[in-house]
Amino acid sequence: MFLNKLELLKYQGFWYTYDTNMLKSILIFQRHFQARDTDLIIASFPKTGTTWLKSILYSVVNRFKHPIKQSPLFSNHPHELVCGLEYDIYGDAFEYPRPHHLNELPSPRLFHTHFPYMTLPESIKVSGCRILYITRNPLDTLVSMMYFSMKPLKELVGEDVELPSIEDYFEDFCEGKFINGPFFEHVIEYWKQSLEQPKKVLFLKYEDLKNDPILQLKRVGEFVGLPFNESEEREGVKRNNRVL
Repeated sequence: MFLNKLELLKYQGFWYTYDTNMLKSILIFQRHFQARDTDLIIASFPKTGTTWLKSILYSVVNRFKHPIKQSPLFSNHPHELVCGLEYDIYGDAFEYPRPHHLNELPSPRLFHTHFPYMTLPESIKVSGCRILYITRNPLDTLVSMMYFSMKPLKELVGEDVELPSIEDYFEDFCEGKFINGPFFEHVIEYWKQSLEQPKKVLFLKYEDLKNDPILQLKRVGEFVGLPFNESEEREGVKRNNRVL
């Protein structure tokens, strides 16, 4: 099984890579992060459309600051513009630049986390900050995760060790024994919060973004308090022969 090749740690009902630094970053994040009412936080299970949503959120929030052709997204990866809380800020990931003083960042601060709702710091839950959650068809998520994890898994277990098959991944995924899993509990937690606190949590689907990006973009704008006005929509029609 997959877990025989990659050791995982179960914490507060969900699985993470067994690493003392990982557990340390989780605890520091939970204990020390102080959310602002203006913070906008993307939450997601891995490989469900996180990078896409980061680009969308950054573009919506900063559309009055940069002309479209001069957007920082042309020269920066979305992960550089919307930092991951547990990995980039409180963890040991140095792949992308990260802010050193969160209190000095201007509002609204844009962040991301893969954590389930129950593991989020209390300051996020009780403050007025808003969460944008994105999910995806579980089978597509599984396949994407499998191919994405092959290279680092080879580095962890060695080139000569037989890698798990799609059947192994499928079995562990269904049993919930997966990094940041169980998948379904992860999704359901945020889904329930979006029903109970619709002004706090926006629930998005990867497939909806593909099928009707205009509608979903407008939902994001309205949710973060920056709705598209009639002038912007008319300009969008003029440029693209469609709204926005």
